[in-house]
Order: sequence, then structure tokens, then C-alpha cells
Amino acid sequence: MRLTELLSFSETEICVKEVKNFRDCEVTSVSSCSSEVKNGAMFFCVKGEKADGYDFAFEAIKNGAVCVVCEKHLDVKVCQIIVDNSDKAQAAFSNAFFGFPTKKLKIICVVGTNGKTSTAVLINSVLKEAGYKTGLISTNGIWIGEDYQKNDMTTPCPCRLYELFFEMQKQKVNFCVMEMSAHAIKREKLFQVEADLAVFTNFSQDHLDYFKNMQNYADTKMSFFKKGKTKIAVVNADDKIGRELIFNAEVPTVSYGIDNPSDVFAMDVECEKDFSSYIMNIYDEVYKLEYPLTGKFNVYNTLAAATACRVFGIKPDVIGKGIRKIKFIEGRNQAYRFPQGFKVVIDYAHTPEGIENILSHLKASTFGKLITVFGCGGNRDKSKRKIMAEAVSKYSDYAVLTSDNPRYEDPYEIMFEAEKGLSVNHELMCDRKAAITRAIGKAEKDDVVAVLGKGHEKYQEIKGEKLPFSDAEIVLELLCSVSPR
Repeated sequence: MRLTELLSFSETEICVKEVKNFRDCEVTSVSSCSSEVKNGAMFFCVKGEKADGYDFAFEAIKNGAVCVVCEKHLDVKVCQIIVDNSDKAQAAFSNAFFGFPTKKLKIICVVGTNGKTSTAVLINSVLKEAGYKTGLISTNGIWIGEDYQKNDMTTPCPCRLYELFFEMQKQKVNFCVMEMSAHAIKREKLFQVEADLAVFTNFSQDHLDYFKNMQNYADTKMSFFKKGKTKIAVVNADDKIGRELIFNAEVPTVSYGIDNPSDVFAMDVECEKDFSSYIMNIYDEVYKLEYPLTGKFNVYNTLAAATACRVFGIKPDVIGKGIRKIKFIEGRNQAYRFPQGFKVVIDYAHTPEGIENILSHLKASTFGKLITVFGCGGNRDKSKRKIMAEAVSKYSDYAVLTSDNPRYEDPYEIMFEAEKGLSVNHELMCDRKAAITRAIGKAEKDDVVAVLGKGHEKYQEIKGEKLPFSDAEIVLELLCSVSPR
């Protein structure tokens, strides 16, 4: 696409303050990663958490960028488009470059602190059961139809995101289901795009390193449930922020819940066994839902998915079939049974509420001891470390405090901070593999070992490197070492 065309499509949508060194040329790609830039690229200078795109502008030009989009003047010879907001500009130019691909897609966004991945996976399964071709953009990965791609962040950067939308459009995908992180909302990754439906799962403490306080974090999430952002909202009525959204709704809103009056609700809930069931009243249609996912948190996730899909006219029996097809969700309450009679559960819980949810569920169904392995991420909200440990202490009989993703922090300092909240018998083991091995070695018949924090992740992030590591692989190694051959 010609640079003139890109400007004509996007100039009215974003505040272009100045264009320097203009020369019309063919733009062959868009990128905010200088190392991926090729000849003919438009490069976006975006300030990240650790790196500033402005530091990489010269590398991008050296690699072939013909245009730089930025918020301040740079001493460069290529075309320079100076804008008010480079995040919005990245989304607008990417959208135009890929031919406004969402015009032929229905977009469902899932917003919330916990439960986004599970809810998105469940919605995707129901839509497939109803005969639609789907795309799924989640923390666990990206699927276009049945084709899988890795995903490095919950909501990809706009250059990547609109490329995915374009690919989905080419493959005639009907629905794209995607997780929408608070960072993505704040950084306008879906600028210009109105979701067909947005789900609100819940709100609790997380990401205060970025948002500074709970009010900013809540305001960011709530800002997505407004005109121009989504056409319809599906909201958890049992969540305090959810009730605020319902009360102040700017768009048509459908509520779901267990404890508070809602449009879709669950009765006779049974969720502490190896399967779950409840009677679902969905727009006054009554349907008994039975499925293999356990825990009250999954009652909410299935209710959210059912409500969202019913909005699009999918019948309760099809919804039930789609939900039942999900036997497990990778890294979410994922259980492994050992021949000695205990089980190990891997879960992504990395917030105080997430830990509370999974451990309260496991404690209620455990006949022996509950042993918990957990850690806290580095360069993230430090205030939640002690609170996470308090949640572990509330339910666990024993804890092994270990390293999670320390990033650029000293892992021992992270553990010492978290230990302040531990009131249960425990030990500290920085080596995560050794910690998991230790916890499983202490387990006996009827015990449960909960390994929390990393879930599906296949790496540990240390000093800027993502080193191969998987909780599940460690557990499977230990399981194979004791299982009869």
C-alpha cells in the first residue's frame, strides 16, 4: 500500500501533528519491533515497560524502514510522521494496512482479572459446536480454525493483531474470540474497532506496578464497556465492579451470576467432585449443564460463555455440548494422579483472588493434606506478594515458596518479601524444579499438591531471557518415574 493511501485512511482518526521528509513510497509491512523490520516497513516508536521504541528507530531504518511513526522529532532522513499518541497510530495504520479486516469478522472480547482464558476457550468451543469457523487469541495460544500459533502476550501488539484478523478474514472465520488485557485497553490496541460483544468476568488486584492503584485499574477495565468499544456487554452480577457496570450501562447489558439477581443464573450447583453440574436458567429456558471442569470459578466461566453464546442465538443444548467438549484447559486446574493415591494440580493462579479460588476449591475436596508450591513474579506489583502468601496460608497445610518469573529482580528478595505473609509451615527453595520435586516427595495418599503461578507457560523469565521450563513437564517426569512401565 502506498504511504499516501495509509495517511489518507488514518489521518482523520489520529492526530497527525507533522509529516517530515515526506516521499510517497510503497509500504510493504508494519512493525513495532526493529529486529523484525524489512525493506519497505513502517516502524512505530512505542515506549514499552523496559525498552523505548525510540532507541531502536535507527536500527529499524538500517533494516529497511521507509517511514517512522513517533511522538517526537527524530534526527532521521526517512519520512517521519509525528503523532499525539503512537499507540493509537499503530492500531489505526495497522488496521488500514491490512484492509480493515474486522469488518467481516464478529469480535468477542473477554475482559477481567481472572478467568479470561477459560471463558474464551469455552466460548470458542460452543461456537464451533454451533457450526461456526472460529479464531481464538488467548494467553495459551492463537488458533485460526485448527491451526495453532504461539502467543507471547495476552493481547498481541496491533501490528500482529490486525495481521491475525486479516488471516482470519482470508480463511473465512466467522467469530474471533479474544482475551482483552487491561494493558491492551489502556494502550488502545483495538482503536477504531468496536467489539460485537464483550464479557466481564471479575475484578481483583493485579498489575498495580503499571496502573499504580486499584481505581486506575478498575477504570481501565470499565472503559471498555462503553459505546464505541463494544455493542453488547455480558457482565458478572456477583462482582462489585460488574454491578457498577450493570448499573451504569452505556450499552445493552446481559448479566449472569449465582448469588445476585441476574438474567442468566445457576441453581443447585455441584462443583467439588471430578465433574460439575448445575441447573442453568438462561432467559427463562431451563437446562441442566454437566461438564468435566471443576470449581466454582468454572461455574462462572461456563455461565459467562453460555450467556455470550445465547446472545448470538445459540440454543442451550448446543451450548451444553460445546462446554462438555472441553475436558481440561491447559494450566488451569490441570490434574495429574499419582499411583501412590495423591494428585498434583497445575494452575496459572498468580493473583491473590486466583490463589483463593483454586485453593479453596482444592481444600474442600481434599481428604489429606494440601501442599502448595508458589512464587511471585519479578518487576510486577510487589504489594500483592504478601497477600498471595496469606491466601496460601489460609488453605494449605504446607507450602514450598519458590521462584516464578523473577525477571530482573533477585529471586531471593522476592521470596523474602512473600514469606512475610506465610503463617503455615513452609520452606524456601529457589530452584523451581527442586521445589516441585520436594512438594511431591512429601505427598501421601489422599493429599493434593498445588503448583501455582505459571500454568501453561513453557519458560522461566530470568534477566531478560526466557529459559525453557514447564511445570507440567516436571510433574510428568516425576509421574513417569514412579508409574509402572
